[in-house]
Amino acid sequence: RSMPRTPDASAHGSFDASVNYPLSTAQQRSLFLDQLTPDTPHQLVVARVSLLGELKLERLEAGLARLSDCVPALRLAVVRDGATVLQFLRSGASYEFEVHDLLGESIATQDASMSEIVRERAFRPISVEQGPYFRFILVRLRPDAAELCLTIHRLVGDEVLLAQTYRALVALYGGRSDSVSERRFFASLDDEQAYLASPELEPGHEGHDRVQPIHG
Repeated sequence: RSMPRTPDASAHGSFDASVNYPLSTAQQRSLFLDQLTPDTPHQLVVARVSLLGELKLERLEAGLARLSDCVPALRLAVVRDGATVLQFLRSGASYEFEVHDLLGESIATQDASMSEIVRERAFRPISVEQGPYFRFILVRLRPDAAELCLTIHRLVGDEVLLAQTYRALVALYGGRSDSVSERRFFASLDDEQAYLASPELEPGHEGHDRVQPIHG
């Protein structure tokens, strides 16, 4: 069962057209590659986090709503003006949030459904001109277990920004993450661990709560 929870477009806020910024060299490269191979996931950065413990959905949604205070890129808007492409900052955040419930399904069915969700939803192409450039997908497997997929477009950032986004979300949720350096967080995902932990959301056992790399 899927429950898209993307904020209404009107909630994203307007932007002041007189305050704009040119694209950086890295952004121009990302835009060029996106135009070269449109409607593909090649410019997406995706990570997957296994969460153990009782997840409070309302707290997670509240954290997402405040996330742009810590990650200004959530407010980014890219607008084409003729041959020129400029970026603006909206007054509010713009992101997609989906919740998929696989509660009650067998492990084999959950694995197949999770693979499909990652392939069809997490890696779904993001339009540069429409956005949003951030996507969060929560998949509930059991009352005490879930998986969170985080997706960003390279136009707004890379693996470092995705790691920072996750850490900020953990802090806003009221938990913590292991003190792993940001450079290593995505450089060696197979060996690193990250937790969403709080009195209600406890870290799981080693080997079951790793941040997993995802390849399209």
